[in-house]
Amino acid sequence: IMDLDHDKSLKSQLKKDDDDEEEKDAVPAKYGACSDLWYKDEEDNTGAIGLIVDALIELEEQCNGLAPWNRTDVSRESWLEKLRDVVQKWTSFDNPRWGPPPPEPPAGPTAAGEEAVKEEKAVKEEDVEEKKKPEEAEAVGGGKKKKRGRKSLDSGTPGKVVKGGKKGKIRTKKEVIPDATQVNTVELVDALKAPLLDLELRVYTLTGLKMASDAADEAGVTSFNDSDDDEEEERENYTRRAEQAWKKEIFRLNQTPPGKSGQIKNIIIAAMAIARRAHLSEVLGGLRAALLLHRPTAGNDAKVEALDVLERHGGYNKKLDDDEGFDPNAEDPEAAAKAEEEAVESSLSNEVMAINGFLSGNDDADRVDWADAVKSCTTLSKLASLTQSFVKDAMEKVEGIEQKRDTFMECLQEWSKNTKKSQKLNITEAWADFEVTSKFCMAKIGGYPWWPARVCIPRDAEIASLLRSSSRVLVAFVGEDLLHCLKEADIKPYTGEREEVVLSRYKLCDDQTKKAYEQSVEMTRRICRKRGIIGNTPRKRKLDDFEDEKKTGA
Repeated sequence: IMDLDHDKSLKSQLKKDDDDEEEKDAVPAKYGACSDLWYKDEEDNTGAIGLIVDALIELEEQCNGLAPWNRTDVSRESWLEKLRDVVQKWTSFDNPRWGPPPPEPPAGPTAAGEEAVKEEKAVKEEDVEEKKKPEEAEAVGGGKKKKRGRKSLDSGTPGKVVKGGKKGKIRTKKEVIPDATQVNTVELVDALKAPLLDLELRVYTLTGLKMASDAADEAGVTSFNDSDDDEEEERENYTRRAEQAWKKEIFRLNQTPPGKSGQIKNIIIAAMAIARRAHLSEVLGGLRAALLLHRPTAGNDAKVEALDVLERHGGYNKKLDDDEGFDPNAEDPEAAAKAEEEAVESSLSNEVMAINGFLSGNDDADRVDWADAVKSCTTLSKLASLTQSFVKDAMEKVEGIEQKRDTFMECLQEWSKNTKKSQKLNITEAWADFEVTSKFCMAKIGGYPWWPARVCIPRDAEIASLLRSSSRVLVAFVGEDLLHCLKEADIKPYTGEREEVVLSRYKLCDDQTKKAYEQSVEMTRRICRKRGIIGNTPRKRKLDDFEDEKKTGA
């Protein structure tokens, strides 16, 4: 029986050891925090921080292959080293500390600490006295020892009576000072913000979006002439009609019962679509907040909030209605099909919409919203979302730029040889690491009119040499983010003269192209007037350059 019990005990112990070993293998002890479980492979132990840093470094390497580092305030090696330091701090501590940084440790012992030491010393002295008293009593009383109650050392209720009739003494713990060397996630998140913003600006520049944005900003600060006044009046009229249109929609809620939740939602969405098309950001924000209160079975809160938005903007006056009505999507037919979808997407929180605001952004968020979200970020999960969304889209753009650059280099090499094959290459769109000059010109592409542009200089010496040998020039159309490589014969000086061009005679000019052309002409004129390149020029007679189009074979 004893042997049998011993065997059972041994088998039980062996099974327990096997279970413990399997559990140990299943959950590695090195993964403590949940964010440590974000890893690429079994050998990677850098967690979420490692994934973020790896993504940023990989994107930076691709950007550097297109346009070498040219910053003077910090070197590339120093920039990369700071990222690696963040990973090193993350992996060097077994127990990352969550939350804000700990308080600074005091320079010397605190008053509370000194008081605790004094009380502990007093308790020890009283214990010694208590031990002496029984011995003295035994010596005086002929060896008879009295029972004494032992003083409690519990830090319980003050004044608690314990055995022996004595009150318990409170034991104060010594002050605990946090370890100042312990890693803090907020500090690591802060360290990753600047590199993320740097990379977004770098991709923004490589894609040409910064060039187009800078041109639009510069053109927007100049004064308007007579034709500008007409455009301004048209915009004001559109805005006024849009104001009345969204107010009319929301006013319909007064006749909508609270129980018709679906109808309430549709009315708010329709008003949001109008406000978005007219760029009424304050109105759109208020209606978005109202839509967030909507529930499938309860729409009254959304209704009350939307009517409150209406009152804050002056209410609805039926006498101001336009007899012709108002179509918010009349200028862009494609937007009509997407109006409801965009409005529903806009019901998301501002933080969610800001995730995709990088680079050119969208209707709901722009680069400023995205940058503000990064700067205000305090959690690792939110920073990971902002980083992942940006890196995924930026990688696709950078890879497209690489393909465009390789194609451009092949064409340049053929053009420089002046072979029969090169004469068949009609590619004009190009990409190179370039610098925009202050020289304005008019550039010609087949199928389009003479277009305002700026001459660009490539930073790569090889590309510059090939351009000279092939008698070609790099230009960027004003207001656009694309680069074009044209023959020198397709470039002429910009004089600032206002010319009326019959765009309908150009086979590639649709309504969208016509609008882009007019905007480019106006932007160029404003920029040049601001810089003093041209003065106020009178409107010239209508010019039909269709014959010039036929002569050039466009």
